Amino acid sequence: MKKNTLFTATMLVAIFISALAGCSGVSRTESREVSGFKHISISAFGEVIIIQGEEESLTIEAPSNYLRYIETEVVGDTLNIDTRRGFIGGPVRRVTYNLTVKDLNEVTLSGAGTIKIYALETDVLEVNLSGAGSIEIDSLIAKDLKVNLSSAGAIVIAGEVDTQEISHSGVGSYESGDMQSSTAAVEMSGVGSAVLWVTDELDVTITGVGSVSYFGSPSVTQNISGLGSVNSKGEHR
Repeated sequence: MKKNTLFTATMLVAIFISALAGCSGVSRTESREVSGFKHISISAFGEVIIIQGEEESLTIEAPSNYLRYIETEVVGDTLNIDTRRGFIGGPVRRVTYNLTVKDLNEVTLSGAGTIKIYALETDVLEVNLSGAGSIEIDSLIAKDLKVNLSSAGAIVIAGEVDTQEISHSGVGSYESGDMQSSTAAVEMSGVGSAVLWVTDELDVTITGVGSVSYFGSPSVTQNISGLGSVNSKGEHR
């Protein structure tokens, strides 16, 4: 299920890479000083790998003559990763950001990249995707999750939360069928899809032609004014 969900987003990123002008240069790893952040905003190209640990750190692996165009700055409690103005094109070789966080309350991806979070335990998390990429969280433990998806990308999350609130206005996919939640609210105005696992209460509003599917046996409130649909997938296995 996860592979199918991420396929479209992966293809979009691959197309983006092939269209970029190449950066030559030997691949090099560089460390950047980062600290005191709980929010991450990424608009640069590349793969971001996030783990939770006791000390914050960031290393970047990229072609040597591309590294100087990558800007990393902590403003307030937000770590911004961007590409400096004046750069035209992009790297053919892989760009990887290895980031360690103490805590994380918000992650935003607006570029054509990918974010992979292996495991995260936090109180509140907000996930925002407006680029043609993907965000994947292997294991999330949190009280509240808020998701904003306004692109053709994909978001895949597994784990357990108390509540999840989903705003879906793009053509992408949201997959949390392996993340148990007590309550969920979904507002969909695009043509995308969402799969959830809800045990108690599910509230769905659809004004587009999207589809919402769910595991579990919650009480369901639905308001559909478009050509959308709400479907039960039975109990989670």
